[in-house]
Amino acid sequence: MKEHKIHSNEGGNLLSIKSFENTYSDRNCLINAILNLSEKMGYFYINASRPDYTDSELLSKLNLVLNDKKNFIYNNFEISFEGTNLNEEVINLLPLIWFHYQHVAFSFFRSSGKKFITKGMSWKDITQKETSYVMFKGAEEDVVWIGKSKELKFDLNQ
Repeated sequence: MKEHKIHSNEGGNLLSIKSFENTYSDRNCLINAILNLSEKMGYFYINASRPDYTDSELLSKLNLVLNDKKNFIYNNFEISFEGTNLNEEVINLLPLIWFHYQHVAFSFFRSSGKKFITKGMSWKDITQKETSYVMFKGAEEDVVWIGKSKELKFDLNQ
């Protein structure tokens, strides 16, 4: 496990993991954390943006591998998609999203039944509104932050 810290000033509901670079081992570590959260919760929502940026190759790959294209939204600087099946092809593209976009949030919920828009919401607002984990990138690009609802636990044996 990489260096991590549970932040007591956030009631133990925020975890930081550092330092992540775009290397094979760090991409695998990121994938393992995503799989862990996805398996615990079952439903995911991915949102990423970067001003004045488009990666047409990544968008083409996502368009090909996403089973439910009606939940895939993209424009000249933002992508978002959601669902219940993080298949291997999608999982392998998530590190590309993580390392290429500036504002990234991977949210994991137990169900899609209480759907709400998380775009623009803080991790704290999301986790207070619905039982969830939110993996996000902050100002420090090499740090992975994971926020959780108070009733959930961090599994540090990933």
